[in-house]
Amino acid sequence: MRLAVVGQGLAIPSKWIGTTSNYSRESREMLANRAATSLLARVDTTAQNDLPQLKYLTSVFAVLILQDYYSGNSTWNSTVTNSLLEYRQQYGFYGQPPGTLNSDAIYWGLAFFYAYRTYRQQSLLDEAIAAYNTTYMNAFITPSAAVNGTGIGRNVSFSPPPDCTGTFAGGVFFTEGVQNDTEITAFTVAPFMTLSAYLFEQTRDPVYQQAAQLSLDFAINHLWNGTVFYRTFFPSNCTA
Repeated sequence: MRLAVVGQGLAIPSKWIGTTSNYSRESREMLANRAATSLLARVDTTAQNDLPQLKYLTSVFAVLILQDYYSGNSTWNSTVTNSLLEYRQQYGFYGQPPGTLNSDAIYWGLAFFYAYRTYRQQSLLDEAIAAYNTTYMNAFITPSAAVNGTGIGRNVSFSPPPDCTGTFAGGVFFTEGVQNDTEITAFTVAPFMTLSAYLFEQTRDPVYQQAAQLSLDFAINHLWNGTVFYRTFFPSNCTA
């Protein structure tokens, strides 16, 4: 089954241009703050959390952090930083098996990076790098691994079939706990590319730049056909 996201036009709709609001910036910030306040219970480590997947939890953290970042405040600093580190200690980057996903580690990495960029605590950047490193070691297809078609947390070959063009370097495997699953998804490639780019901007380490470029190249060559961006790529038959 081919699942794809239909390409959307990126032009600003004409009806949006020149719109005005009767609310002041302060009023809009207040409304955003109230909305964010309703999410606080979701990041309380002492309360029962009913969010079904880790990606939803990291998204809640990201909302709070980015609100502080764009408003220039530190309203959620203490709540976010303490809870982020506590959840990381409790569940790691992957949560409880089975069904652990590499995308979860990447989403944690992005949340930690957003927190570092906003609150400038070194421990937050360290966690973002740790999330990157575990993904790089266990899921990211390096150029050498792409040539050999082995390793990267898999116990089966992922060499391209004879009629497949282009390298698999830059791909990121979706599952973390299933070693014979070689599916590569947009849920891993795109956020890993983003995390790599952010870390390069912050550290200027060319390793991150190379990883971001490889993932971008993989996405263009294997997930994008010029019209749609596919959800999943299957290395075994070189199809999306």
